[in-house]
Amino acid sequence: KQWYQRRVAITAGGSTSIPGMPGAWHPDAACFTKERNPPKELVTALIDTGFKFIGIGRLHKYDLWFVKPITEGFLKGFIMKVHVNQWDSDPCKCLRESRDRCTNDKEAFESYKNSKVEAAAMFKAGNAKGYKVAKGKCAILLEIQAKHNIVMPIDLANLD
Repeated sequence: KQWYQRRVAITAGGSTSIPGMPGAWHPDAACFTKERNPPKELVTALIDTGFKFIGIGRLHKYDLWFVKPITEGFLKGFIMKVHVNQWDSDPCKCLRESRDRCTNDKEAFESYKNSKVEAAAMFKAGNAKGYKVAKGKCAILLEIQAKHNIVMPIDLANLD
C-alpha cells in the first residue's frame, strides 16, 4: 500500500536515506503517521521492543523521539533513533524534500555532502550539537527549511 493508504509509514530518515551520502554511525528512522497523534499500537510496539521515549523534537511539537541501544551487529554500542511525526507536518515535508532533492540533483547532493564533511570535525571532537548545526547551514537545506516554515531554535542557531 502507498503511505496514504496506511496509518503508519516507516522510512530511513536524514542523510541515511540519501544514496551515497556520508553519515554518522547513529542510524535514525522516520515513522510517519496520518494523524497528529500516533496510534496507540505504534507507541506500544516501540516501547515493547525496547525503545524509550526521550521527548519532543526541537523543531515541531508533535515530533516524538524514541531511542534504543543497539546490542548486536556492526552497530553494536550505538543508538537507534525513531522520529514519529505526522506525514504532512512541516518538518516531515522538509525531510522528504531534502532527501528527494539530494537524491535527484547532483549539485544539491554535493552541497549537502560538503557541509556534512566540513562539520564532521565537530562530531569527531564530541560536539554532536555543533555538528548538527554546522551541517544544517547548507544553502539547500536552509532554502527548504524556509519554504516549510522551519525555524531553528535559538539555542541551536546561536552556537557559533
